[in-house]
Amino acid sequence: MRTKIILFITLLLSLNILVGQSRLERKQLKEEKSQKEYLQVKEVIESDTYEFNIVWVLPMGGTSINVNGDGYLVKITSDSIQTYLPYFGRVYSGVGYGTESGISFESELEDFQVTVNDDKKKIEIGLTTNTTNENIEMVITIFKNGSCHITLQSMHRSTISYSGKLVSKTLLL
Repeated sequence: MRTKIILFITLLLSLNILVGQSRLERKQLKEEKSQKEYLQVKEVIESDTYEFNIVWVLPMGGTSINVNGDGYLVKITSDSIQTYLPYFGRVYSGVGYGTESGISFESELEDFQVTVNDDKKKIEIGLTTNTTNENIEMVITIFKNGSCHITLQSMHRSTISYSGKLVSKTLLL
């Protein structure tokens, strides 16, 4: 009887070691996948032409609004930006009331800065641009899996945020 108990305990311990190795292997595979995704995202950002499809609008003091599939985007090239974004918030002065149904413009980039943080596996883009009516500041944070968070500030509107996904023909996330 004692040998059966020892054999059973030995079997359980060896099974536990096998399961433990499997967890370690899964963790390593997950880390490798994460690193591969991050390198793809980094490569797209270095290509100087990319766009972000907007999925959620996050107005200040309001509830999140799903706009997936409505075609809202931010497109950045090496010297310009094109946006087609919804706006839900307070408009102060200087912007024609009722003339636009969101934030839609195409203009040159003035203050453009890309900060890469390899430790946290995220990229931050800061930019400033002028439209005919207002000066707009944007901060775009891109995470390792290609998801992004965009914060838009203007002197004439309340701050608004968007979340979405980085898209590119070469990105396979």
